[in-house]
Amino acid sequence: MARKLPVDTYVPGHGPVQVGRGVADLRSCVYFEAIRAEVSRMIKAGKTEQQVVAEFKTPAPFATYSSRASGIAQYLPLYYRDLKAEGVK
Repeated sequence: MARKLPVDTYVPGHGPVQVGRGVADLRSCVYFEAIRAEVSRMIKAGKTEQQVVAEFKTPAPFATYSSRASGIAQYLPLYYRDLKAEGVK
């Protein structure tokens, strides 16, 4: 990534082939940061842990990822609890 190669398409180990989104998607932390931000938003909206798990929608630009198929749902309680412990209300 530091070499800034002109990547247009890549095939990840999990999830769909990514076409036309470039090297930015190779940074998996972007995906997890988006998940964390969405859970934080839901907490601020007054959602309980159970509601977050039940109602979570994968945020754009990752909307083509299936939150259930990718297994992210099992980690939502961890995100929720960590954010609550950090003082997100």
